[in-house]
Amino acid sequence: MARSTDSVARHGFVAGSVWVVGAVLVLALGITVGLLLPPRKAPAGLVSASPPTSAPATARQFADSRPVTITLTAGIDIPLMARRAGVVTTGPGGLTLESGKAAVWVDGSPVVGLATTTPLYRNLSVGDAGADAAALNQELARLGYPAPQSDVYTSQTGQAWQALQVALGSPAPVTAFDVDRVLWLPAATVQVSAWRVTAGVSVAPGDVFGVVPGQVMSAHVAMADGSPIPAGSRTVTVGGVSVPLPTDGTVTDGGFLGAAVAVATIVQTDGSQERLQTSGTTELAQPIAVLGVPPVAVFGLAGDHGCVQVGDSGVPVTVVGASLGTTLVRPDDGAGFDRVAIGTGITVTGC
Repeated sequence: MARSTDSVARHGFVAGSVWVVGAVLVLALGITVGLLLPPRKAPAGLVSASPPTSAPATARQFADSRPVTITLTAGIDIPLMARRAGVVTTGPGGLTLESGKAAVWVDGSPVVGLATTTPLYRNLSVGDAGADAAALNQELARLGYPAPQSDVYTSQTGQAWQALQVALGSPAPVTAFDVDRVLWLPAATVQVSAWRVTAGVSVAPGDVFGVVPGQVMSAHVAMADGSPIPAGSRTVTVGGVSVPLPTDGTVTDGGFLGAAVAVATIVQTDGSQERLQTSGTTELAQPIAVLGVPPVAVFGLAGDHGCVQVGDSGVPVTVVGASLGTTLVRPDDGAGFDRVAIGTGITVTGC
């Protein structure tokens, strides 16, 4: 019985060994067949494409916008002086002062702001003539009072002057012109930077009542990078206002100056002197037509001149700028094209 059991065990071991050897042979055969079979081709979409040999040339408008620094030049500050002596009974009502309005009240009477082309410097009575009399007549008429068009202080002038005092509420209006009742103004409306009088203060003839800051006379435009202003007809823009840019960079246009003042800040331009300064832009008055090409399309560069290949020919171009990874060029012969060679597509060495 024991011999029979040993025989069965030996037969089972042999059968298992045969199975293992068979599996190994099958695996080896599969590997061998796999190595002998030709490899399968990759899908067409996964095959690496050939590098491009050309690229589009896109038409654009080029304004050559560049940043500039705008430095404002102002005149000297103007002191507002009166010859009235007394006590200020009503102080200034604000920093804006208009011609024909009371600047302050001294001893209960108004000191009238008047803007005349010639400063008012003396008393005037009927028969007095001069540039100051003419300027007073002109300003009274502008304010709506019946003053004559004359360089003589007439009775009509006196009546107009008296009517202005009445309109302001003066307790003792007179027809003779007393300069101590007036505060001369450099313009019809001025902004006072600081008043030096207030209610309760005693004033004497020649005292400065307030100061009008010097008006901005001009603006000097300079390239932000320190380079010269580019040649050609250009404009300069600040605060949404654009004007022609003179070759010397000096702008006097009133609208432009007003826009610049509105956004300017005080800086020290030489370490000590303070100036009003702001930033703006300059660009071509008339944008030019250019072509945008890949940077690699331009070769043979010498300064801003180079070549691109169109078809089988090299074409000379001038590089005028760059934008968002594109080189902007202008064909020297003015001709247009819509494609340029790149990479191995460039087969010429010059133009």
